[in-house]
Amino acid sequence: MEEVPIGDPRRTIQGFVPDNKFDAPAPKLVFDDPYEEEEDRLNKVTKYWKARDQERLMRESRYRELWGAEEAAASRKRSEEAAKRLKEAQEKEATWDLEKEKEKEKGKEKEAGPSRSAKGKAKESKRDVRSESEEEEEPEESEERPACVYCVQKKIKCEPLDGRKVCAACHKRKVKCEFFDKTAL
Repeated sequence: MEEVPIGDPRRTIQGFVPDNKFDAPAPKLVFDDPYEEEEDRLNKVTKYWKARDQERLMRESRYRELWGAEEAAASRKRSEEAAKRLKEAQEKEATWDLEKEKEKEKGKEKEAGPSRSAKGKAKESKRDVRSESEEEEEPEESEERPACVYCVQKKIKCEPLDGRKVCAACHKRKVKCEFFDKTAL
């Protein structure tokens, strides 16, 4: 840029002229006018605060709108989950009722015993023998499962991990797994 001599009016702020190379408009400097009336100054202040209040109200209304949408979504989600849990509970209850009915039917069959023609005979059918043996095996499976000391203390289900000498609960908590029955693993 060229040097501006001291006496040149362009050197002062009032006589500032932008360089021809720049397309930007000249900066406008606003000074407090000492001769300005007090009322005019108050009008500027009130206009400023009105604009600020309007911005604040707009922000608050937008915030309330978003907050309401979030709460509506959360309540809808809660109601859907409650309906889902209710449906699952009804399904479980229905399956439980079916199992009860099946057990009652089995009980009635056992009470009735063999058919009238075979009452005097001591012969049992293969089906009856198989069902009795299956019923006996089921409790044994639950008894065969090893229970570690930690799971018994916490009263939780002990599930041994495949290929390891540790149950899932002890592995998760990094506790030494001590089984009551050492031969089970």
